[in-house]
Amino acid sequence: MRQIYILSLVILLTGCDIQTKFDSEKWKEYQDLEVYPNREAMLRDIIENKRFIGQDYQIVIDSLGQPENYTDINKNELWYPVIIDYGMDIDPVYIKHLTLTMDSDSIVTKVEIREWKQGEN
Repeated sequence: MRQIYILSLVILLTGCDIQTKFDSEKWKEYQDLEVYPNREAMLRDIIENKRFIGQDYQIVIDSLGQPENYTDINKNELWYPVIIDYGMDIDPVYIKHLTLTMDSDSIVTKVEIREWKQGEN
C-alpha cells in the first residue's frame, strides 16, 4: 500500500508542468550563463492566450525586453531565448526560443516556440 502512495506521488510530481501567468518583470529576470529562470513556466500562457498577437513592436519590447536576434536572415522575427543548455561544453547542445513574427506594419502575427538540438540543422 505504501508503494502505491509513493508511486502516485512520483507520477504526480513528474507529470506536472510548472506553469504561471506571464509577468513582464519575471520574464526579464536573468542569471549568469544565459539562464532565464521564469520563462519556461510562462510559455503556455503566452502561446495559448495569444498574448502578443495583434500587438505592435513597442508593446512587445516593453513587455519582453530587447530580443536577442543573432542574425538578419528574418528581420521580421523577434527571438527570445527560453532555455540554452551547454551540456559539458562551451557550445550549446539544446536551445529553445520564443519567436514572434511581425508583419510589415510591425504588428505581431505569429507566436511560436522553436527548438534546436545539437546534430539537427
